[in-house]
Amino acid sequence: MKLDSAETTNLKIFARKQRTIYSPTLMTGIWHQGTEYEEFMDGGKGRYWDTKEDVSREDAQSFRWTMDSNLLVLEFHLELGGVLFRQYVVTFVDDETLVYRDAFERSYMWDRDEEER
Repeated sequence: MKLDSAETTNLKIFARKQRTIYSPTLMTGIWHQGTEYEEFMDGGKGRYWDTKEDVSREDAQSFRWTMDSNLLVLEFHLELGGVLFRQYVVTFVDDETLVYRDAFERSYMWDRDEEER
């Protein structure tokens, strides 16, 4: 197919949707949403706890995490031997706010813990 300047074909409809690439280093720290907390540590380790359920940071559920571009994967190893994977698309992250969404298009917004700022 030959294109010249007289044609009005919009080539943008053929372009891939651009993804924002975030650095995993932006993720490290403690994030909270109400009574829920997620801590992302260096080396791909993390933990989750909810103070509403009387779970403290010391008793938190541990997980492994990876981030590639804007794809965040959490891997929870369950006590009974199973593994639960949760996959999210990070839509925004900076020094104060983390936003990601799941496969059902539900968004989660987290604030960096005050102690981490």
